[in-house]
Amino acid sequence: MGRSVLRSQQTRLIQSAVAYSTASLITVTLHEFGHGLAARLYGLHPTIFGLHEEDIAASPARIAVIAAAGPVVSLGLGLIFLAIHKRLRGQSFIRYLTLWLGLLGVAVFMGYLMTPPFYKSGDVFKVLASFNLASPIFLGLSMLFGAIGIIQLGRIGLPLLLALTNSLQPLRPQMMALGVLAWVLGSILVLLAMVPQLPIMLVAIGTFVPLINLFASRRDQTQSYGEPGAEPKISIAGVALLALLAVLEHTVFRHGIGL
Repeated sequence: MGRSVLRSQQTRLIQSAVAYSTASLITVTLHEFGHGLAARLYGLHPTIFGLHEEDIAASPARIAVIAAAGPVVSLGLGLIFLAIHKRLRGQSFIRYLTLWLGLLGVAVFMGYLMTPPFYKSGDVFKVLASFNLASPIFLGLSMLFGAIGIIQLGRIGLPLLLALTNSLQPLRPQMMALGVLAWVLGSILVLLAMVPQLPIMLVAIGTFVPLINLFASRRDQTQSYGEPGAEPKISIAGVALLALLAVLEHTVFRHGIGL
């Protein structure tokens, strides 16, 4: 691989990783605000932290609605960001950011569907338990639908990442930079931004990304991909936004925001 091609892949990796980590922090924050706003509609005064929301909801119905609000908000915003992303062109940071905001928003919803058999503090388990539906059958169905959704998300993400590649360069290293490596580096950046907390769940919501690369390796090699000569530039504004979010996590959200 030539030096210029290698530099191109490094730039793609940094651009995608910064966008991924920024989107992760934004997604989880909006998710918690979803819980908080639902609680506020019941007249409660919740406190929003970077990774959770605190309120007191006595009735099962209220617990279910407040718990469901987070994943539903994540799904809704994810679909909106995906719709916005599909209208964008070029290699701007906003195109990368809306891509990951969209995919991660949907991934959060699907991920919570998968957690009830293992995570009794999770949002979907709270919903099922509130209606006395936390039986093995419903827990299994929830996990099954979540797993199917994650697989489909990998299929949805494939053409979106392909569109960011340069068709004049080898595809595989570009997809690795945009996908799996960006997930790994982006997850490290998220963990660094949240130190001393270790939000492993923010790493876990990106487990659909390797599926994108898996589907890419099995695609029809005769199909065209990307835009000829498409080359990203590292966005200083994107790096600054990530740094700002990290500062907010260590200051404002560390102490909580009351609604």
